[in-house]
Amino acid sequence: MTPIDAVRTALVAPPHLNAIQRLWVPRPQPRIEVTWNGASARFLVPSPADTLVRIGRCLEAIQRNPK
Repeated sequence: MTPIDAVRTALVAPPHLNAIQRLWVPRPQPRIEVTWNGASARFLVPSPADTLVRIGRCLEAIQRNPK
């Protein structure tokens, strides 16, 4: 497991959609991207901006108390 200070989170733009996809998802939401040691994962979550803030608070709490 990597140190928690090596984990980064960010709000990223949604992927580009083709015409048919835009019919089903006219306003795609941004994704949350988590990166660590050169790897990354993107997540589609409800209220991504609020979720990002909550994740940030949790990461800060873990950094303060690593036990």
